[in-house]
Amino acid sequence: MSIILAFDTSTETCLVSLLVNDETINLAHLAAREHAQRILPMVDQVLAEAGIGLSDCDAVAFGRGPGSFTGLRIAAGIAQGLAFGQDLSVIPVSSLQALAYSAYGALIETGVPVADLPSCLSLIDARMDEVYCAEYRANDWGGIVIPEALSAESVVKPEGLEVSGAGKYLVSGDGLRYQDRFAESVRMQLQTTEAIGVPSSQAIAELALPIWQEGGGVMAELAAPVYVRDTVAWKKLPGRE
Repeated sequence: MSIILAFDTSTETCLVSLLVNDETINLAHLAAREHAQRILPMVDQVLAEAGIGLSDCDAVAFGRGPGSFTGLRIAAGIAQGLAFGQDLSVIPVSSLQALAYSAYGALIETGVPVADLPSCLSLIDARMDEVYCAEYRANDWGGIVIPEALSAESVVKPEGLEVSGAGKYLVSGDGLRYQDRFAESVRMQLQTTEAIGVPSSQAIAELALPIWQEGGGVMAELAAPVYVRDTVAWKKLPGRE
């Protein structure tokens, strides 16, 4: 039996998932500025629904960013606290990779073979008139599609967004809201499907599973967010992080 507890607080939605073998319990709550108060009760709820305790989990996974600075710090701190008390491994998962994973899953459900999956461009609204971005390709890992990074995670102005390939790109994430400002050459390469707006805690749990199975993960005290920006900008837009 494999049990992974996963959560994401990198956006305005607080997400918690519990993966037990092939079954997942998912909770979501739109909780802008309430993540610190909401997440632990949600963790308790998914554990109670599964009829297990935290000590029964094999690992704790969290969305390590990029995303909201405050949300990432909350997720990393909660992961450290939960894992340290039970001596569990912590598996930080990229928010951009989780978006690509969900986009590939949605496309596969329409009948597209894994071999025909295009590259994926993951985009997260970075606020401050910028987007976080990264490119991925589909990698078949024993029947599971794991997005493999084709580029480093970066933050750019919408007008400065570029892609490295010449073909069509599946696109995922709320950064797509800036598409009218992308270069025309980039817009022509984007292949949109059903919108995947935010990273999914279920995607984080499913991406963490093979990492745990291969002995990956970090000690609780080493779990850390990834901001992508070199420095945290303290000047905020009204009502935004």
